[in-house]
Amino acid sequence: MMIVAVVTNSGKSVSNHIALAKKIAFYDFPKGNLIKIIPNPIMEKIKDNNIKLEKNPSGGRHLKTGKELPKFLAKEGANIFIAKQMGEGMKMNLIDLGIKPCSTQAQTIEDAIGELKCL
Repeated sequence: MMIVAVVTNSGKSVSNHIALAKKIAFYDFPKGNLIKIIPNPIMEKIKDNNIKLEKNPSGGRHLKTGKELPKFLAKEGANIFIAKQMGEGMKMNLIDLGIKPCSTQAQTIEDAIGELKCL
């Protein structure tokens, strides 16, 4: 069994933004059964530290999502991470920790996991 992690707000759809997603859902693969849904640690950091979400001139928010989230996902046992989009730094950090980054345009988590059937 592999564990797939997906960013989500509703628990049903894939969130558009990794850092701003409220939760991360973990599923077993290939069955697709939900294991757990937990708060996104990046969003928790934003709330706990009252971080303003304005973008800086380069377009980023400097939340260190690409460094912190891969470590969190590795601790949670994720083998695959699904998001609508992610930067190259995050992809490399995921790969370095043995997590396969997968981009999707699927709206629902079910469809996003279904796209992985080719693995």
